[in-house]
Amino acid sequence: MSDSPRPPSDADLVDLIDAYLDGAPDAAQMAQLGARLHADPAAQDLFVRYARLHSDLLAEARAHRAADRALAAMPAPAMAPA
Repeated sequence: MSDSPRPPSDADLVDLIDAYLDGAPDAAQMAQLGARLHADPAAQDLFVRYARLHSDLLAEARAHRAADRALAAMPAPAMAPA
């Protein structure tokens, strides 16, 4: 068995990207993410796709919250007499 460090995986990269997109990376994570993105075009592609998905999901959630607020602010329709 070898004592050498394991190579970084896509799961590790996703964890780094998540920390970045959540606005909470520490200095070590930023250094690791920067190194991966500078060295690996596939990592760059994953970053762009993941960031786009993250942005789309945030926009969708905001739209739903805005619709919920708008509906809550509107008076309920009057019921027609039977």
